[in-house]
Order: sequence, then C-alpha cells, then structure tokens
Amino acid sequence: MLLPLPSASGSGSAATQAAVSVVPLQPRAVALVESPGVASELPLLLPAGPAPAPALRLRLALRRQVAQVSLLPPLSSNGTANARTVNGYSLNVLAGYSAGVGRVELGGLLNVVRDSVHGLQAAGLANVTGTDARGVQLAGLANVNGGAMRGVQGAGLVNIARDDARGLQVAGLLNLTGGAAHATHRPDQPTRLRRWLGLPRRLATDPLSQLPAAPSSSQRGLLVQAAAVANLTGTDVRGLQTATFLNLAHQVSGAQFGLVNVARHVHGAQFGLINIADSVDGVSLGIINIVRHGYLHGEVWASETLPLNAVLKLGVRRYYTLLGASAEPFGSRVQWAGGFGIGTAGLPHGRFTFSLDALQWTLAGTTDNPNSSSSETIDARLLTQLRPAVAWQIERQGHLQLVVAPTLNLAIAWSNDHQPQWDFGANQLLLINTAGAQSRTRLWPGLQVGLRF
Repeated sequence: MLLPLPSASGSGSAATQAAVSVVPLQPRAVALVESPGVASELPLLLPAGPAPAPALRLRLALRRQVAQVSLLPPLSSNGTANARTVNGYSLNVLAGYSAGVGRVELGGLLNVVRDSVHGLQAAGLANVTGTDARGVQLAGLANVNGGAMRGVQGAGLVNIARDDARGLQVAGLLNLTGGAAHATHRPDQPTRLRRWLGLPRRLATDPLSQLPAAPSSSQRGLLVQAAAVANLTGTDVRGLQTATFLNLAHQVSGAQFGLVNVARHVHGAQFGLINIADSVDGVSLGIINIVRHGYLHGEVWASETLPLNAVLKLGVRRYYTLLGASAEPFGSRVQWAGGFGIGTAGLPHGRFTFSLDALQWTLAGTTDNPNSSSSETIDARLLTQLRPAVAWQIERQGHLQLVVAPTLNLAIAWSNDHQPQWDFGANQLLLINTAGAQSRTRLWPGLQVGLRF
C-alpha cells in the first residue's frame, strides 16, 4: 500500500512515493492512545525499528525440547543451549541447567532451572528454581525457589520459597516462605536468587511471569508446614504449622503447634509453651500467652490459707492462663507456693465482670512434725483451688476493680515412706479430712478479697 505524502504543490513526487513504499508497515504492539478525557487501546501500525522488549526477546529465543540428558552443563544433549531450553523431561546424571521444566526432572546431585518448574523435580542434593514451582519438589538437602510454590516440597534440611506457598512443606530443619524469605524490600529490584542466576526482573517461561516478580500476597488454598526446628512464613497460613521450637506467620487460620508460636492475627488456636500474637479469634493454649489486643490483667488478694497472693492473667477473655506466687510470712516458718492455672471471663455487665479460674499451687518449705524434734520432709504438697469471682469496677472510666471470690480448696500431701504429719488447712472448716498410709487430704471452702488491675 502506497501512502502519498503531500508536498508544497499538493502532490507527491514519484521519488518520495517510492521511498515511502519500501517501509514495511505491520502490527507491532498495542499502544495506549490518550487524549483529554479519553483513554483507549488502538492497534498501532509502526515501521519495523526498535527491538522487542527484553522479556519478549527472551521468550522468542526459547527452545522447547521433549527430553534431554545431561552429565554436567554443558555436557548435555542440548549442548550450549541449556540456558534457553525448556525441557519436558530431563535426566541429569550429576547436575543440570535449563530455562524451564514442563513435566519431570531428575538429578543425581543438583537441578538448576532459570525460570519455572511444572511437574516433578527431584535431586539428590538440591533443586534451585528462579521463579515458581508447581507440582512436587524433593531434595536430599534443600529446595530453593525465587518465586512461589504450589504443591509439595520435601527436603532433608530446608525449603525456601521467596513468595507465597500453598500445599505441603516438610523439612528436616526449616521451612522459610513468603515475606520471611524476601531478599529485598524494594519491589523494583530482582530477588537475590534471580540476580545470582543472571535473570531479568521480568520472567519468560510462565504466563504469569509477565508481571513484575514483586513480593506476592497470600493466595487461597491450604498450607501445611512441618519442620524439626522452625517454620518462618511472612505471609498467611491456612491450615497447620508444626515445629519443635518456633512457628512464625503473618496470619494463621488454623493452628500452630510448637514451643514458641508467633503470629500477627490468629483465627483458630495456638498450642505451645509461649504464644505471642497481636489478636486472637480463638484460643492460645500455653504457659505464657501474650496477646497485644487480648486479656492482660494482674490480681492481688488475701485468703484464709495463704495470706499474700499475686497472679498475672495472660491470653484472651474466653481463655487465659494464670501465673502466680503465694506466701504465708507469719508464724515460726514461711510457707510459699508457685501456681499455674487457667480461666475464662465473661463480658462486662455494667461495672460487674464474672470470671472462673482453676489454679494448681505447689507448696514449698518444710513441715514440723509434732512427734519429732526435727523437721519432716514431705515429697509433695499440692493445693488445688476452684475460684469463681465477681469484679466491680471502682471507677467507671478506670481499670482498677475490687474482686471477691469464694473458693473451694483441696490440699493433698504424700510421702513415699510414711504418713505425712501436715498441718496445712487443719484449722479451716473442713469438709474432708482423711489420712492414708502415705497421704493426707483436706477439703474446705474459703474466701478471697483483692484487687484487679
């Protein structure tokens, strides 16, 4: 097609027409044409000129092979074209290097893929993937992904997914996923893994890879993580995190099992020695539960058995734990105790709040035997208390509350070789007072009065 150009005389010369006619016009891209108040997408016919974008050049340069065999790169059936070849099936006797994997890759020691893996990838030592992996990754030591993981990861030591993960991760040492694995906080920079592999910011082998590989948000789907030491997840967990020592996640919809569990928001349960969260819609079951927007109170009170008592309540309103200390500093000897308990509190009714606590105290010290000039050692002395309480808010806008709590007290002492001569609680209104060959049991009602703050 000839496009005549206007001249000053209103007609174009033959030379000018010929010059224009040799310029090929073809659809090259979809350009955004903007005018005031109008934005539309129009196919724009441009003369062949500037080279395609880097990601497009890389995609056009890719080779696709049904299968390949490799000893060590570049000693493979793909020769020096490994870095730009996507293989359907790949067998790497020692190690392999390719642009992508479509179905299965097996490596004696190491598999390195520049972009994405779809299918099964297994290696004796490690699998290293520049972007996403979808399917199954198995490695003797480590699986390392520069993008997201969808499927199953199993490694003897560590699984790393720089972006989100959905599915199952099992590691002998550590699972590191999501924001916790970000190489940088700058979304305009490639991940460190991609820089090591010499990859651009935009990817080439996956349709989703045309988007910048910025830190991803959590996707829908189940995530189960199990590790011998720790699970560190910078995004969300919908399912289960279990590790011997530490579980960390942004948001948990499910459960965490470990000695220490940390999450920003929990919709479910935390089970551990120490549980830490900003907010919990569920329960935190542990010895120490620290919930920033939860139930945190201290109480001091006096009682008929141990005159001085102090406890700290940690958790959420529907379930909290109590850590306490008690003492009886009066008389010829000091009785003291350490306690742990659980409790629940109702919603305030005006200035009144009701709660129910169960505490287990372990009493320490020695007990005098009236039949002996020496002190008697008792193997165990326990005090169990059931404590319904009502608290009255002293000031309407204040935090100080007056607490009155009737109690039911069960004291048990036993010795491995004799009947304990134990006078604790003997002067109370006893409902039960029995002695066995090696034990002594007393039950009585009591009353506590104190302050909550």
